[in-house]
Amino acid sequence: QEIIVPQSYVPLHMHSEFSIGDGFGKPSYLAEALKKRGFKAAALTDHGTLGGALEFQKACLENDIKPIIGCEIYLKIAEERFHTTVLVKNAVGWKNLLKLHNLAVRDNFYYKPLVLLDELVLYSEGLIITTGCISAPILKWFKEDKDEQAILLFNRLHEVFGEDFYAEIQTHDITDNQKAMKKLFNYATAKGVKCIITTDSHYPYQVDKKYHDALTAIAWKTTYDEGGYDDDCFYLMQDHEIKTKIESQANWMVPYYQEWM
Repeated sequence: QEIIVPQSYVPLHMHSEFSIGDGFGKPSYLAEALKKRGFKAAALTDHGTLGGALEFQKACLENDIKPIIGCEIYLKIAEERFHTTVLVKNAVGWKNLLKLHNLAVRDNFYYKPLVLLDELVLYSEGLIITTGCISAPILKWFKEDKDEQAILLFNRLHEVFGEDFYAEIQTHDITDNQKAMKKLFNYATAKGVKCIITTDSHYPYQVDKKYHDALTAIAWKTTYDEGGYDDDCFYLMQDHEIKTKIESQANWMVPYYQEWM
């Protein structure tokens, strides 16, 4: 008999095999892993697609887990393309995410389905948005010391989404992540914007990293040894694993992370 330890953390940035070449695991496999690891809810945020949403919802409900539907959209600003995490809050938000996805696929597709910033603002009702990962505009600009650009976009999104706009904090340290995270935290705190923590899960279990390494190597057209990410925390980390990671690699988060979780 397996002992399931309830978790306080809820994964709000999670990929399945529908994130082609960058996510491992069918939605059903994710739901089973979520149950075994003690999670009570989770959000599916695949890259530029809602393809796994129905299967994920069914699998979660079968495992007594609250499914949160979302998408890590490809957001186009000027001529640059970024990632942005979007979550559905209610029925209106679901319809608006469908509208955004429809526009991205039918009207704005260029190698990837792209969402324009003005469209995201127009169809913002019922949606929750976060500052996303290091490939999202605010964090990318903070990392590149383009603080003025980052702050302008932060303020605009805060104005549009209000309390449904969150600063997304992640524990890994690839590509100067912690430098950008500290800047984000300081500015979000000054503006009264709440923070959440995510592990940006790309595979359910830590042992699944080997499969993710292979998938990314194929997608990037490189060798197996060059696939995957430089840090091993992109899975469904439990509370104690997040605590250990923060204490060893992002000690500045220690006073705050439990509230973020």
